[in-house]
Amino acid sequence: MTSSKAEQISALPDYLCKRGLIRATIFSPANSWKMLLLAGAFLLLNHKYLAKLVKVWYNEPDWSHGFIIPLFCLYFLASNYQKLLKVKVKPAYSGLLLVLMGLAMQALAFWLRNSYGVYLGMIGLLFGMVLWLGGWQVIKIVWVPILFLIFAVNVPEMIYRNVAYEFQQFAAKASVVVLQVLGIQADMAGELGQAETVISMWDARGNMRQLNVEEACSGMRLLMAFGALAVAISYLSDRPTWERIVLIVSALPVAILCNLLRVVITGILYYLGHPRYAQGLFHTFTGLLMLIPAGLIYLGLAKLMNMLVIEEYSEVQASGQSQANALKPSESESSQGYGSSGLKVGQSAAVLSEQKEQAGRRPGSGGTWRQIIGDKHFLACLVIVLLAAGVLQGSIKALKVHLLKRPAWPRAPLTSLPSKLGSFEAVSFKNSKTGEMEIDRVLPEDFVDVLNTDIYLDRNYKDSDIAEGLSSVVVSVFSTYYTDKAELVPHVPERCQAAAGYTQTGSETFEVKVAGLGLPGDKLTVRASTFAGTDTRTGQSRSFPIIYFFVANGEYFDDWKRVRWHLGAPQAYFWDKYSYYGFFRLTFPQSNDKAECIATAKKFLKLALPEMIRIWPDWEELSKGP
Repeated sequence: MTSSKAEQISALPDYLCKRGLIRATIFSPANSWKMLLLAGAFLLLNHKYLAKLVKVWYNEPDWSHGFIIPLFCLYFLASNYQKLLKVKVKPAYSGLLLVLMGLAMQALAFWLRNSYGVYLGMIGLLFGMVLWLGGWQVIKIVWVPILFLIFAVNVPEMIYRNVAYEFQQFAAKASVVVLQVLGIQADMAGELGQAETVISMWDARGNMRQLNVEEACSGMRLLMAFGALAVAISYLSDRPTWERIVLIVSALPVAILCNLLRVVITGILYYLGHPRYAQGLFHTFTGLLMLIPAGLIYLGLAKLMNMLVIEEYSEVQASGQSQANALKPSESESSQGYGSSGLKVGQSAAVLSEQKEQAGRRPGSGGTWRQIIGDKHFLACLVIVLLAAGVLQGSIKALKVHLLKRPAWPRAPLTSLPSKLGSFEAVSFKNSKTGEMEIDRVLPEDFVDVLNTDIYLDRNYKDSDIAEGLSSVVVSVFSTYYTDKAELVPHVPERCQAAAGYTQTGSETFEVKVAGLGLPGDKLTVRASTFAGTDTRTGQSRSFPIIYFFVANGEYFDDWKRVRWHLGAPQAYFWDKYSYYGFFRLTFPQSNDKAECIATAKKFLKLALPEMIRIWPDWEELSKGP
């Protein structure tokens, strides 16, 4: 090929690709088939963990935005379609190193039972595959869409909950200050047994109301959404690097400010006597409305940066403009038969023919598959991923690993606990809505959202053998069932009471002898933690005990950390087919004496636990089942 002809061909891609006359090298038939084959191998390797991730998106509201993230990534790629058409594919061996590192990270995280590490290794593997087969010119265009997938991966629950808790506390405290400035009497406190951060406030009619600042109001959802939005805006907008960094970093203060605004609006609705407009769908809609002030803040920040910094017209821009003008054919050239590409019309057909030949033949011809088989980089990458998939899937099958857990439902409703247990009898109350006498309290919708389960028991028992002043035992049972939430142990008293404004002053354990638990000596270890604070209903300071224990996969625990370790242990993580977790708590509204409360708890638990054993799942039966 002569030098002049090569120059003519190099001038054509932009012109011809834009008009669809040729197919660029990266999207040639051969490369399209390569992408499909590699995508199939990638899914074969990771389909079980991807299924777990989709379950998280579906079941966890905090991560429901995960469904949108892949769509954003596709949009990013589509917005750079013209650049990808012109890019030169040149394999880079450095991508092979990233592929091996990604696979090693996935294998290590798998055996360490760390799903987050597996997902990070998955993204690293994808990055390495693109770099290896496409080269640095391709990765410069698609690195942001690939790394953007991190926003779809749920971080470890312990880290997420700890950060969300701090944001939750800040949102509540800051909202109290703002409400007080607005003249609304409010205070951050709570009642005995509250399981969430609470703002106590008085409405316009003088009635005290409880505003629950849930984890959904912590700002973490907004932070993740606004973080993804900031990256998207900075990536798609034509701005200097420092301005893009400012937009991304601003996601944190914007999320905090918008979340504070959301809680304050909710407090105002409570003050005006319209709490129904601050719950359920209305509350969710309020969160969506926060996108409006967030967008205005981003626009204002971008406008401010444009006003503060004046970009000078650089020599590089002037040179680029001159080159662009030089590429345009002059009037004399056009009159002599030159096209817009700078080539004579008579030459275009020959050049076009050769460009098509270089781009690859159509599917169905033998040339396409010869190109695929002849690409050593592609074959090596495909073989490596398929081997990794074979080893992983073979290990899972041979070792009978169950990554996706089945729910272990209770054998009977928790409310089937008998209303009379020895000298204890359930206290009935009149339902304000139905007017009927009931023994089980039905929690409001926002409380159920906080519990993250609709399987619960909230009931009062009265012991006829105890004096009237010490007659009430409040029994609250929280049972939550997991498929892929081994790290999540929610609503432990130490955290919930602190969120409600109380301070833990002590903790001890005692044993209760109950037959049928399958424990050494039939003795169950129960924890009694003492908390102190101000009861917002009476305004009086008090110290009170909360007695509780946990049940998880047929085992009993007095410490939530041991529950988390048990559910994340190799046996539960790899081989158990089912997984569940439950919480049993006793509180004593009319007694502050810890010794008397413990004595009453021992008496009650000896009667209640045999009944609860018949309600909770039979773990031995589940373990032997299909």
